[in-house]
Amino acid sequence: GPGWIISRKAVELALTIKEVPKNRWLSTHYDMFMLDRLGKMPGVTTFDGRDPDGGQGFGVYGPVRAFHGQYDEWYRNYKASVPEEVKSGLACCAEYPLSFHYLAAEEIRAVYDVINNNTRWAEMSLRERDASWPRGPGKVLAYSKAMVRGGQDPAWELLLEKFKIN
Repeated sequence: GPGWIISRKAVELALTIKEVPKNRWLSTHYDMFMLDRLGKMPGVTTFDGRDPDGGQGFGVYGPVRAFHGQYDEWYRNYKASVPEEVKSGLACCAEYPLSFHYLAAEEIRAVYDVINNNTRWAEMSLRERDASWPRGPGKVLAYSKAMVRGGQDPAWELLLEKFKIN
């Protein structure tokens, strides 16, 4: 999964689970199955990293790729097996994001900077925004999604209008 915060005690409890998944997809992704079962055990408190509308706090992909709904088949299969709806657009991500996967260091810093300095980024011209966003090998991973050139990518709405830091 994209992210878990789990105590040592919860890990020890999870290791006691002997049940075998009946769902074919979950049987090949036992960690997901185990965490699901762990969350249903008495005395275990869980926190759902999603918004009430289902936006992910633990982003499986970067925010630009998630906004555009460019998910791999494995992720769509996982969502179908749970079952949960695959979200894109503004609904893809939680208002208070916790983490994202498949981002290069420069892209991580850019996302962090937009969230923390939202007003500065919102006031930039499209050209300044475009020039400030990381591009190219090593700056944006091949598995991520680059912003559309010209500062007009619709994912800016997610970064500038939905995400909050506190």
